[in-house]
Amino acid sequence: RIMDEITDIYYGVYSQSRGTETPFVRVATISTPSADQMKVISTVTWPESGISRRVELQEVMYNWK
Repeated sequence: RIMDEITDIYYGVYSQSRGTETPFVRVATISTPSADQMKVISTVTWPESGISRRVELQEVMYNWK
């Protein structure tokens, strides 16, 4: 699929539908657990030989004033 979605609690949903179609689907979720933190979770899914595959990465970023 060519659709990428970033769900951001402040800006809603952003999607992109240009480029070459692939079987991969990426969803990035951004949240703010506190005023000085931002948590980003990126999940990629794809079908492989009839099995649904998935990888997820998570990072917490801090405001290092």
